[in-house]
Amino acid sequence: MGNTESNVTSGVKKQAGAAMQPIYKLCDLKGGGLLVELMKRAAQNKQYAEIDHAIKTKVEHFLYNKGAGRYIPISQMVLLRNKERGKHKLVSVRQKCIIT
Repeated sequence: MGNTESNVTSGVKKQAGAAMQPIYKLCDLKGGGLLVELMKRAAQNKQYAEIDHAIKTKVEHFLYNKGAGRYIPISQMVLLRNKERGKHKLVSVRQKCIIT
């Protein structure tokens, strides 16, 4: 039938090693990790306080500005999005974006 694994797939799997990236200790490509185990336990017991605490403490340093994020004007967001899209999917900067 042919090769079942492409160069792209093997490259992604090589990058996603738990030893290489510390975030994969929280949640990995094989369905394991600390957050996965905590969520399984929380779903059985219907007690989500432990998973909430783990997310706040363990995930925080992986986020931009410790989870506070950054405010970006909609016009700048549209320009950034247009750089990544093809010409047929461009959005006008003058078009209003309303987020509810």
